[in-house]
Amino acid sequence: MIVDAASELPPKSTLTKYIDMGADLVIISGGKFIAGPNNSGILVGRKELIKLAHLQSYPFHGVGRAAKMSRETIAGLITALKAYLELDVSALFDSWKARALWMAEQLNPIPGVESGLTYMVTVEEGEPMVPLCYVEIDEGVFGMDGDELSSRLLEGNPRIYTPYEPSYLLEDYCGKLTLNPEYMLEGEEKIVIERLKDILNM
Repeated sequence: MIVDAASELPPKSTLTKYIDMGADLVIISGGKFIAGPNNSGILVGRKELIKLAHLQSYPFHGVGRAAKMSRETIAGLITALKAYLELDVSALFDSWKARALWMAEQLNPIPGVESGLTYMVTVEEGEPMVPLCYVEIDEGVFGMDGDELSSRLLEGNPRIYTPYEPSYLLEDYCGKLTLNPEYMLEGEEKIVIERLKDILNM
């Protein structure tokens, strides 16, 4: 059994959970939450299967040779993994939640806007993974729906990507546009809110 857990971090337990459950191999992205090089990844599991995977790559002549990682990429991934293991994920989660709540508080007073806090959750346990700010707008008030609002944010400068009705993120997704603080730098949430208010003419 091979488990594709590329985007299942956090929590940190993902690094060992599926192996403990009996999976033969587990694949984890090095370029998502670990924040290593985007073209890197981690393969863990049974030693003999790892060796077979290695035989498909450099310095051998298997099908994976053309997709080999450079030494710099490997060094970057190992460095990023060490940093991730030392990361206070709980404190980071709290900072994301504070930003998501702040954005919701800025938008909620606007007539025709409903905004609040929701969560991306883990697949098996349904535990909160990433706090998100959701936004719903009244088409009758603004003359546009959330899909058009999302498109106008993407067309602006800077381009702001806000998924509309993201069924892959939320169970209750209908009509919702999501603002994810996970990869926002400090202060970028203010840029997002300013742009939203400008588009909504507030």
